[in-house]
Amino acid sequence: MNNEYQNNDILKSVLESAPFIQQLIPLDCMIGISDTKKFLKVIYGKKINMGINLVGMDVPAQDSIFIAMKTGKPVEMIVPEEAFGFRFKSTAVPIVDKSGNIVGGMGIGFLAENSEKLIDMAHVLVSSTQQSSTVIEELANSASDLAAHQVSLQTLAKQIAEQIENTGKILGFITDIANTSRILGLNASIEAARAGEAGKGFTVVAKEIRKMSDNSVSGVKEIEKILKNIQSVIEQIGEKVNETVDIGQQQAASTEEMSSTMQELVSIATELNNAAGKVIG
Repeated sequence: MNNEYQNNDILKSVLESAPFIQQLIPLDCMIGISDTKKFLKVIYGKKINMGINLVGMDVPAQDSIFIAMKTGKPVEMIVPEEAFGFRFKSTAVPIVDKSGNIVGGMGIGFLAENSEKLIDMAHVLVSSTQQSSTVIEELANSASDLAAHQVSLQTLAKQIAEQIENTGKILGFITDIANTSRILGLNASIEAARAGEAGKGFTVVAKEIRKMSDNSVSGVKEIEKILKNIQSVIEQIGEKVNETVDIGQQQAASTEEMSSTMQELVSIATELNNAAGKVIG
């Protein structure tokens, strides 16, 4: 082998590793390698194929490899469809030996349609994750509000139960008054009977006092019955409220976690979108 590049270890290594590099890349691509003047190796992809053998041909001045060797820097460019029948992105870098001399160049080309599809998918992913994140964030806020309302409802239920208990104390006080009134009415009847004819008017008053006392006791019992029923219902409501408070707090925690996860997905999707943009330029 008398080729010039055989005496350059760096260039030789690149030529030997090119087929493996192409296999490692998950997208359909082509690889071109040159010395400072001519193409030394061109590996086409399945679809990205110029249909001509470039090996031994001079590297055109407008080629990305030529520009990379001339500038000594990586080059990215879009090759229009008019040039070879398909649009592709070409990325090239200069090949430098141990002494810092440019001894050649290497370029990789990707079909633009693959990159554009990737960008479209990334855009859709970003849009979908952002929408989902917004919905979940709103759901998290609603769940937090619901949990707060449920806690307020729980507090109100306790306050109602306390008020009913206080009402029971008042009814007990009224019952005591009614019982005392009944005793007073009974004593008044006894005294009226002793007074004979002179106590007839007082007898009517005594009967009314006893009647009022009996009605008060009867009314208190009815109220107590109603309050006990209300208290029973309030207790049941309190139990259900306690259950819903626990569920609401769990939902709030879960939706907050989901919201955080969606934010991470949005960030990942955005990074993917940016990476896809870099692929196509």
